[in-house]
Amino acid sequence: MKSLLFLIILISISTISYSQKVKIKNDIAYVDGVASVKWKTKSLGNEMSVYALDSENEDIFISFQS
Repeated sequence: MKSLLFLIILISISTISYSQKVKIKNDIAYVDGVASVKWKTKSLGNEMSVYALDSENEDIFISFQS
């Protein structure tokens, strides 16, 4: 029982230590302080497009419908 508890704690600690910090500032998403992608919202926030930093080609398009 003690070894099972130790294994669960070890897995939990290793999972938490590999987390990333994501910030969105001026329509650019930063992962661990490095610019990754830029995004734009359209149509009152119901649509979102994700772009590469060096391109105007849309990579991902998300539409929320209610």
